[in-house]
Amino acid sequence: MSSQPIDYDLFSEDTMVDPAFYHRIAREKCPVHRMDRKGEHPLYSLLRYEDVLNQLRNPKLWSSRWGQSPPYVEEGGLRSDPPQHTVYRRLLNPIFKARRINGMEAKISELANGLVDSMIDKGEGDLYSDFAAVLPVHVMAELLGVDPDRWTDFRSWSSEFVAALGSGDPEREAATRKPIYEYFTELLDDRRSLLARVPEESPDDVLNILLTTEHPDGRPYNDEEILPLTLLLLVGGTDTTTFTLTNCMFRLLERPALWRQVTADISLCASAIEESLRFDSPVIGTFRTNTEEVTIRGVTIPEGSKVRATFGSANRDEDMWDDPDTFRLDRDLQEQRGKHLAFGYGTHYCVGAPLARLEGRVALETLAKRLPSMWLRRRPRHVAAYQIRGMSEVLVGWNERA
Repeated sequence: MSSQPIDYDLFSEDTMVDPAFYHRIAREKCPVHRMDRKGEHPLYSLLRYEDVLNQLRNPKLWSSRWGQSPPYVEEGGLRSDPPQHTVYRRLLNPIFKARRINGMEAKISELANGLVDSMIDKGEGDLYSDFAAVLPVHVMAELLGVDPDRWTDFRSWSSEFVAALGSGDPEREAATRKPIYEYFTELLDDRRSLLARVPEESPDDVLNILLTTEHPDGRPYNDEEILPLTLLLLVGGTDTTTFTLTNCMFRLLERPALWRQVTADISLCASAIEESLRFDSPVIGTFRTNTEEVTIRGVTIPEGSKVRATFGSANRDEDMWDDPDTFRLDRDLQEQRGKHLAFGYGTHYCVGAPLARLEGRVALETLAKRLPSMWLRRRPRHVAAYQIRGMSEVLVGWNERA
């Protein structure tokens, strides 16, 4: 098999506008693709579900040590291999226990309804800026114990950091990280003081978990270990959920019959979110580095290569789904949850997946109940990013009033 019989460019505007179209061609003609770049190391992409799943199942062969993006960078923390990864995973796991997450449903509903309250009398708005980009930030701020007076700052910090991350400029990225770290350093210091004076008055929240969980070395975690996790929670727990919501609402509204189905049967909201995660995976893919030479489907990949697990392609593989390029609400919900790879798989499976699913369902239920007449005013504007699938503008109208 030839390694590059088609022109599949991860970074081209055409690919970013319609990745599914190019994934479909690549899966058929070149499911293990090599992209050569002038003056840069080549990038490989795995596009078939079976190959992506096998990659994610084998973290010893497919290492995260050198980062999950094209450059070779040791990011550390959760973006590392065991045993270092295990140390950080152990710290985050208690935050996302089912009891804690399920207990947030009422708060998420309150926040979602509050946003609709501020929108409803206008008769029109932008689902992205008025709702989808705000709700996940408020939920994560609540989870992290951020003062509501700072939620606007929290949202701008997240947006600025994501933009800097996409720019590839390390100095810009460091500058946008600075206010986040400064804020949480002060928050952590205040909580340590409270724990030292009157531990029984410390809230049972995420900060409490981060500061009272014991490191495997038998000591508390320090700021250098905690601060990157707060950043990961802020960014990883907000933008992907935002894009899941915008993607889902667009697919429902572009085919009004689907939106009518959801508004008539609210129980379909969970299925709609799961189908959105499959159909428009908010994280298109993530890179690994192979620790030894490997041959897949006749293509030999040298040791130490950057190889992308392309979730967006795997989740539309014709070998795994009937009618994969149609957004449907009649797929089996439990099968979907266990099958699609939008949250990854195995060692690096997204620790925040239960919260993302809950937020998505509650948000969609709120919109379906309160704005059932909603319609698209024009085609949405997509984010121009090679790793992210989402929308930065979804203009809609509705007939309801408060």
